[in-house]
Amino acid sequence: MRGDTQLKASELYPLSVQSLQEILSDPLQLKGRRSEMRYEPYRMAKKEEIVPTIYRRLIAAIDWVESMSEMSGGLSVDDRIALVKSDFY
Repeated sequence: MRGDTQLKASELYPLSVQSLQEILSDPLQLKGRRSEMRYEPYRMAKKEEIVPTIYRRLIAAIDWVESMSEMSGGLSVDDRIALVKSDFY
């Protein structure tokens, strides 16, 4: 999925929250631009790319859960946390 910026996700969203519950209780913390998600299966990721990739993937999972919540008429924070966590297992 292409984003609208080439900045790293951690530069766009220097989140000060400590938990998914904080983010999903106030998803407006993630409003704004998105960094590009690049998948290049022909090369190994460098170790300095791992954390930014996971960070961006977390934001994508939260975006997906928020969309699902809106389409279903709203999900509880606990349900949204469970969905985000299931995306990483």
